[in-house]
Amino acid sequence: AGKQDTQTINVKDMEKQNTEDEKEVSAYAEIRKKLGVVTVRFGYMPKGMKFQNINIDEEQKSARLFYRYNGQIIRYTIYLNDADSSFGQTLTVEEYEMKESEESRFVTNFSYKGVNYQLKGVMDRKDFVKILKNIIYFNKSA
Repeated sequence: AGKQDTQTINVKDMEKQNTEDEKEVSAYAEIRKKLGVVTVRFGYMPKGMKFQNINIDEEQKSARLFYRYNGQIIRYTIYLNDADSSFGQTLTVEEYEMKESEESRFVTNFSYKGVNYQLKGVMDRKDFVKILKNIIYFNKSA
């Protein structure tokens, strides 16, 4: 290779990553179709955080995306603002220390363009904050 930089690609892992990415992209497309909104997405996920599945409740106008990270479930809840909703908050972050772990459970609630979001999970504070700082906001509506 001489002095040129080289890059090694593990095709086996690449196929797995593409499949996981496709499942997550499909989940967001399903939210758009069933709830009629383009939601904010993660622009950063810590290494090892993987999308697992989605649950959409059209009647309640909500979606829950589940991720796995360090043996824990990370829950990302999305629901539309409603006149009866008491969830219309701006960004807040709460931290709960876990007795059995050095990590903490974090919960954040925020709103964007009439849609409410909650991210909840056990992880290192810097990873949680980095996820929040790298959220991708879209200006389009469905």
